[in-house]
Amino acid sequence: MQGLFSRKIARISLAWFAGLVLVPLLLILRVSLKGEVDWLQRPLDFFSPVYFENYLVAWTTAQLGKSFANSLLYSLSTALIVCLSGLIIAYPISRRNVPYSLFWLALFAIGLVIPLGLIPSVYLFRYLGLYNTYFGYVLVSCAINLPVAVFLFVAFIKTMPIELEEAAILDGCSYFGFLYRILIPLMKPAIFVSGLLTIISVWNDFINPMLFISEASLRPLTTSIYVFQGQFATNWPLLSAAIVMISLPLVAILILLQKELVPSLLIESSK
Repeated sequence: MQGLFSRKIARISLAWFAGLVLVPLLLILRVSLKGEVDWLQRPLDFFSPVYFENYLVAWTTAQLGKSFANSLLYSLSTALIVCLSGLIIAYPISRRNVPYSLFWLALFAIGLVIPLGLIPSVYLFRYLGLYNTYFGYVLVSCAINLPVAVFLFVAFIKTMPIELEEAAILDGCSYFGFLYRILIPLMKPAIFVSGLLTIISVWNDFINPMLFISEASLRPLTTSIYVFQGQFATNWPLLSAAIVMISLPLVAILILLQKELVPSLLIESSK
């Protein structure tokens, strides 16, 4: 009897949380197919005429093609740099191969809890000539996401037997050879999770592109849709259509990679 009651509570809770997620998504999807007049007159009417051309107008008006390429470049570049740098940093810290390893780990912990000083960073990037550049924004994204990757990798490496490293040394393997031939293949689940989290973080970032990128040709997707926000009005149908198109790549990635993601998360949670 108690088990049946617990299952009912669990189902009700899941249905409630699913509704909290699905209702806003369905509302945005329906608004993206409304005409501007229909939205102003009947915003919650689900049976008003459908305008699929909103997606084409939103794509061309906000120049989402160029912004899509920029977001893809920022996300993949940041994920690659974060994963490689995190591996190189996490291994000596986890094995205590560097002096004051706990101190260095604490510095990355500070990076998790203390936000980036945005305004001083903007002035610094202007002084260094990194403002409004691809490299400058990738550098900011790496600084934000690197602490998470380091902590994931440190936790994973600590569970690996040190005999692997000793055997590699006896076989004449160099430090970077050990990282490439042994460590990276064993750490594929952690690398997969860290890379995916980094891509999602950079793809959805809005504040940092607003501060560090003002040139239209360098903007990612999240700031390019700001063109639909006017001083006195907002074109919500076109804005919703742009939001749906921005969200689709991440949704597709999560659906296609769920078979890899779930085992990787289970492995990470057991570390």
